[in-house]
Amino acid sequence: MEANPVDNPISGQILDITLYAADLYAKINTTPEIWLCTLVSPAHVRLYEQRGFSPHYDRFDECAHLLKRLK
Repeated sequence: MEANPVDNPISGQILDITLYAADLYAKINTTPEIWLCTLVSPAHVRLYEQRGFSPHYDRFDECAHLLKRLK
């Protein structure tokens, strides 16, 4: 969806739309936080940190999951 078709009107916005949907779903279900698990790479940690998520590390100093507390 990000790149195909080339003239896709929401190209480059998929992550923001997905995070908005996750936030809305969490609020509807009255959960205080969103967890993202099974990260693909360290680059994803930085990407989600820019969007308000906090990394939580395991005993091996690897990011176990990302957490965002909702207001």
